[in-house]
Amino acid sequence: MQKHNLMIEQMFKQVRVAVKAETNGSQEPAYYAAIDNDFFFVPKERRIEAIEGCETSVVCPECSQLLRVCERHFQAHRLTSGVGGTALACYKEVLAKVPNHAEALAGLDKIAARYVTWIEGALERGQLDQAKRYLEGLRKVNPESPTLAALEERIYPKPLPPTPVTPLQVDTTPSVETPVTPAFVGVRPT
Repeated sequence: MQKHNLMIEQMFKQVRVAVKAETNGSQEPAYYAAIDNDFFFVPKERRIEAIEGCETSVVCPECSQLLRVCERHFQAHRLTSGVGGTALACYKEVLAKVPNHAEALAGLDKIAARYVTWIEGALERGQLDQAKRYLEGLRKVNPESPTLAALEERIYPKPLPPTPVTPLQVDTTPSVETPVTPAFVGVRPT
């Protein structure tokens, strides 16, 4: 048997079918099982190590199909929003079944990279509002993205610090006034 993570009952059935086929029905193994719990030939600790290193379809048979759905969402640009599901939700579903699933983690990286590309393009075209929307998508996928902070600075530049206002300088030095000639009031010179 070269299959991993088979329940013992499944293994017995597969052996029975294989022996029956190889002997053209002349041998028909029987088995009796009174096992109350799941049983594997490999201890749980070693199974976890094996799961991390083995083919993920063995660990999560439905993950292969789910990953194809994730890819369709990605190709349709339903990264973090859309009707009928999104690539982000789909990859997270795979990761809920198999934490550290390499293909699902790569899918999240692919979504983040797509958003970075879209942000860069929007900024080059001067479409700041579009770049802001894409930035929010990137934040949903990976709030710890190393490029997130740099892109935020480009999209939301920090205002320059205000220049200090200095009070108006008032000249307090005495000045020489021009003498005022008195006006003749009531008397007209002749």
